[in-house]
Amino acid sequence: MLPAHSVSGFSAGASAALNHLIAYSDVVTGLGIVGGSMYGCNTVPNATFACSGYVSDGAHLENTSIPWAQYVAHVRGGYLEKRAARGAIAPLHHLVNKPVFLFSGRDDVWVYQSVMRAVAAQMRNLSANVRTKFDIYAAHAWIVDAETCAAPGETHGDACCGWKNASTTCAPPPHAAPPQPRGCCGRCNYGDKDDRSLPSMTDGWRPPINSCDFDLSGEVLRWIYGAEAVRPRAAVVAAHLIEVKQAQFLPAGWTPAKALVEKTGLVYIPAGCRAADSDDDGPRYSRNCSVHVHYHNCGGSYRAVSTSYFLENALPAYAEANGMVILYPQAAHSPNPTGAGCFDWFGATNDAFDTRAGVQLGMVAAMITGLRSDDEGLPPPNAAAPTAPPPAAPAPALDAAPPAVALSVAGGVVFAFVILHFATRPRRRRAAAASATRPSQSPWPSSADLPVRLVDDADEPAPAEEQPGSSEAHAAMGSIQKPPAEEAEAEERACVVM
Repeated sequence: MLPAHSVSGFSAGASAALNHLIAYSDVVTGLGIVGGSMYGCNTVPNATFACSGYVSDGAHLENTSIPWAQYVAHVRGGYLEKRAARGAIAPLHHLVNKPVFLFSGRDDVWVYQSVMRAVAAQMRNLSANVRTKFDIYAAHAWIVDAETCAAPGETHGDACCGWKNASTTCAPPPHAAPPQPRGCCGRCNYGDKDDRSLPSMTDGWRPPINSCDFDLSGEVLRWIYGAEAVRPRAAVVAAHLIEVKQAQFLPAGWTPAKALVEKTGLVYIPAGCRAADSDDDGPRYSRNCSVHVHYHNCGGSYRAVSTSYFLENALPAYAEANGMVILYPQAAHSPNPTGAGCFDWFGATNDAFDTRAGVQLGMVAAMITGLRSDDEGLPPPNAAAPTAPPPAAPAPALDAAPPAVALSVAGGVVFAFVILHFATRPRRRRAAAASATRPSQSPWPSSADLPVRLVDDADEPAPAEEQPGSSEAHAAMGSIQKPPAEEAEAEERACVVM
C-alpha cells in the first residue's frame, strides 16, 4: 500500500524525481524540480550530452540545434506510451492536471534551459498543470531566500559550507549538530561559467544551495498543495534528521553496490510525526503525516556534503510547520556507472530503471511504505499534539495500479557525469565512448515535422484564475497533515502492487 506523497529533486535527482512521478503518478500528488531532463531522455541521440544541452565535444557550451520538439513527440508516442501500455508505469491519464513546478536558472551551464523547456513541453503534452520559473539569473543549485539563508557566501569550514573542488570531502558533523544560524548558501550565480574558469571553484558552492531571494521549496509545496494549505516555516531541528537503513528496502538479490545506492539513507521526521513504535532498528513516521521525497544531485549524498544540504534547503522548515516527513534517499557516493554519486536516470542499473520495477524507484517506494506506522504520532516535547485540520473533500477515485513488471538482471553502462557539480572532462569522454556502443532503444528519424511546440516563456506565473494544487493533493493531504479517517480512505484508493 503506497501512500500518497509528493516528490522533488535537483539535477540528476530532478531527472530521478520526474521518473518517480511518471512511474507512480496515481499516488504522487505533485512534482518540483531544478535542472533535470525529460522522461525518456536516455533514448535520444547522443544522450550523454544532449540531456544536459551540451555540444557533443563535452565542453560546457550550449547546443542550440537539438530538436527537442521532435524528441518530446517521439518519446510520448513510443517509449512512454509503451511503458504505460504494459503496466510498467501508472496510466498516463493520472498526469492530467498534476501540479508540476519547474525551475531553471538563466546562468545554469550544467543543464541548460533548453533541456528544461523540453521537460515543460513534455509535461504540458501530458496535460499536467505546469508552472515554470525561468527568469532568475541563477546558476545550477537549489534556490532559497533570505529567510532560509541570511548570509550568502559566508563560509563555515566545519559545516562543509563554501567553495569546493573534486577532491573535497566533508566529515559528518556531530550527531544533532545544529544548522548554521545564518544558513549555508552561495550567492545566486555561484557556480556559473565565470566561476568555473577559476581552478579552485570548478565544482561550485557546497552544499549546492544558492540564495536568489526566491523561496523555491515553499513555492513548490504551495503549487502542489495550494497556498492556503501550507503554513509558514518553523525552526529546523537537526536531531530530527535521522539515519535509516535503506539497504533493507532493496528487492531480493540486490545489494547497495549493485543498486548504486548507499547503505544508509536519511529521513527528516518532526517531533509531531514520530511514531511511538520507532525503535533502535529505525525510525517510523505517523500515518497522519504527509510525505515528500527529495532526490539529491550527483555527488550530493551526505558522504560528500555532510548533512548541510538536507538541513539547509528549507524543506525541513516547512516539514516542521506542516506535519510533513522528508525522505532523502541516498545514491552511492563512490564512482559507479552513473558517475560519482548520481541517481540512475538513464539505465545503469537495468532497463526498467524508470518504471515501478526500477530498483532505485522500488527501494524508495518501499521506504515510504516500510517506514510508515499506524501510530498517530507523538506530540513534540512540552507541547500539545498538532490539531488536525477539517477533512478535505474526497478525491476522485484512482484506478487500481497495474502489477509491477519483473526486475531484470542489472547491467552496467558508463555515463559521463555531465550534469553535476563534480564532472570532469576525462569522465565525459570515457562515457561518450561507452554510450556509443549502447544500442538505441527507439528509432529516430533524421527529421520530422511534429506537433509539439516548445514555449519560449522566460517565466510563466500562475494565471490568476488558476488554483494551484491538485484535487488529489488537497484531498490526500488536507492542510498537509491528514486526519486519520481521511488517510484511511486515501490509502484504500492508493493500493499499489510492488
